[in-house]
Amino acid sequence: MNSSIFKRLVNKHFAPRIKQIGWVGSGFNYRRTNENHVIDYFGMYGSWMGGRIYCETGIHFDFLPLYQHDKTIEKKSVTECLFRERLSTGTWEFYSEEVRNIKQVENILETFLRDSSKFYSDFENFPAPFDKISVEHLRNERHYKLLGKYEIFNMRIFARLMKDIHLFLGNIDKAKDFSEYGIERVNELAKEMLVGRKTKTYRLTEETFRIEIENLRLK
Repeated sequence: MNSSIFKRLVNKHFAPRIKQIGWVGSGFNYRRTNENHVIDYFGMYGSWMGGRIYCETGIHFDFLPLYQHDKTIEKKSVTECLFRERLSTGTWEFYSEEVRNIKQVENILETFLRDSSKFYSDFENFPAPFDKISVEHLRNERHYKLLGKYEIFNMRIFARLMKDIHLFLGNIDKAKDFSEYGIERVNELAKEMLVGRKTKTYRLTEETFRIEIENLRLK
């Protein structure tokens, strides 16, 4: 059994059920658009070791661009969401027998229907929790976690997202705060990394930082 065969079982035994409750998609990628501008994502992807898949929940917003990927919202996958969480602490293995793999797909469905709302419900009252976050929270907590539980792995992208959210909400002063904070973080990282001879790699890194700063500026 490989991922392409397992995907066919997902299309047959998983996709129809969640489409009944408002999701769209197929194979390993699904999304649901809410009236509060939040887009829920759910996806599956293979382990680098092979023979199994992970499942994740994630969110994005219908008014924001895809910061790192030139693609439409419809083609976004859960692994491209800044905020995401594993559906389960484990993985779902592939088996050689189809009946056992069907049982795995059914187990994913059962887990999804039972547990995914724990993640999505944290964002169902947008603009909460984002409207309550300030730059001071990020400065005062060395390892800041959204809602105290979701890791933020790139504070520069998070600052840009917070800037854009506040622009959308019309909170110009807060947008300015996050813009300045994000640019500050980029400059700190650039100071550490842009050392030595100006090689091709140096110039590519320099250009990346320049683009990050431009994206963080208020337009």
